[in-house]
Amino acid sequence: PMHIIKSNNLSKAFNLLSKNKKFISTRLQEMGIEEGVQRHMQDIKLFYERSLYEENMTGSHTKNKWDIMELVNSIVFAIVSLNLLDVHSENSDPLALASIQRKNGLKARGLVIVGSVIQQFHLWNISMDCFSKAMQYLLFAEFPITHPDMKRVIRYIRTATLFQIQLVPRESPQRIVLKHANLLRDAASSAPLVLSSHPGQAIVPMKNNFEEANLFEPYCFLGLGAEESAMNATFDGDFITRIDDGAVMNVVGGSLYEGTELSIEKNGPKNKRERQKQLTKTNGSRRFIINGDGTVSACNRPHLVLGTSYYPRLYLVDRYSPNSAVFKNIETLYRSGKSPGFDNSSGIPLELLSHEGFGIGATSPFIPTRLKLGHIKVGLCSERNALKAVYCENKVILSSLNNICLSLYHPMPFAGNPIIAIGSEESNILHSIFEKFLLMVWSKPTYFSINRDGTMSPLNAPHLALGFQVPNFSNLRRDPILGRTHDPLENNTPSVAKRLQLSLICDFFVKFVINEK
Repeated sequence: PMHIIKSNNLSKAFNLLSKNKKFISTRLQEMGIEEGVQRHMQDIKLFYERSLYEENMTGSHTKNKWDIMELVNSIVFAIVSLNLLDVHSENSDPLALASIQRKNGLKARGLVIVGSVIQQFHLWNISMDCFSKAMQYLLFAEFPITHPDMKRVIRYIRTATLFQIQLVPRESPQRIVLKHANLLRDAASSAPLVLSSHPGQAIVPMKNNFEEANLFEPYCFLGLGAEESAMNATFDGDFITRIDDGAVMNVVGGSLYEGTELSIEKNGPKNKRERQKQLTKTNGSRRFIINGDGTVSACNRPHLVLGTSYYPRLYLVDRYSPNSAVFKNIETLYRSGKSPGFDNSSGIPLELLSHEGFGIGATSPFIPTRLKLGHIKVGLCSERNALKAVYCENKVILSSLNNICLSLYHPMPFAGNPIIAIGSEESNILHSIFEKFLLMVWSKPTYFSINRDGTMSPLNAPHLALGFQVPNFSNLRRDPILGRTHDPLENNTPSVAKRLQLSLICDFFVKFVINEK
């Protein structure tokens, strides 16, 4: 395949690497799983780089992504379905634990190789799925937690667990420190955004393509990921620019408050005129200072630096995936708002049955906007810090927070859509009337249904549920190991046509109330 790819016959190479199951299976049988998978992933990586180069002029990597997904699914299927009864086995009893451990260990190592390579393509959730399958094999074979294979899988799971980059106080223990800060301050140099504060980790794009939404420039959120996938950038005294495509780092929505996420936006300045314009755009949200201690401050809020949250964020996920959140007090929560004269100041703790010892909590302070409304980021937290809520008229209302309730970040339900809590800290009559008007317009994104299985879904999307990027590994042992990968955070995403059907008032709300752009 390598020679076919180097001759730029990508169509033939794609068919060989993805559709020729006999070739893939024979390769693994003859070379052994570990060496065979390594060679196959080298070919896929070379294919990715060549096809990415071909598409670079278009600025869109979407097709390339799905090609890679098909290639990855083919090798995962080959690993899972490979019959190892007579391969590398010295035990004649196929049911003996030692034999099962040998075969499962080989398959787990093969899946780890696949997952570690595709991290470099920024397909984090797919790599996590590969590591989850590897964990399944090891759990089924009763590998102890101290076994080297188990430790290796756990280490890779940590590298695929994405924590979004956000603004934190400069003295916060969650701040991040650049390893090559001195090199970046030299305007003539570029450097990978590797971290000295988090050894082995770096600032990475959370996807390999840009998201697009009405009234917003194409963007991609930034997160904490494996060092091998570090974003390479330059710093000119103001802009931190990705060298691959000129995309610039940005504080989302120009909201220079603690807890606001960081992204890269596609259209960085290409000349002096654009540069001057972008210096003041959205509160100067694209301007940064690389401090002497290696931290990175927002230029107009130097007391806020780049950092990360301690726990994963809350998203919409595939309801039937191990990533979904199952609530402990779901029946009590369902009845909470139906009790006569219920008091919103008390509530039911949002504790989780699926993630023992954890609950749903605030991962940021209240982030205000010019319209006096704002939002709170929510995610996984320790059980003792779980938010309390009541369920009333299809809304999950957080207790003691002036009608702040859970909401979708984007108005349409799709897997990967973040969950926030929106509302107001103001309590005067005028603000209350204005808030109720906007929340009435924004009603559907705040409507949720409580399911009998303990999950919580958008009212108009029962196939989705609240959940996390990280699966609940305690449930993996009893689940079947599938011969394909699945991204629970990318499913049924809205098409461009559907996006165009959103009303102007929804766009107005997203722009000025949630993001204040």
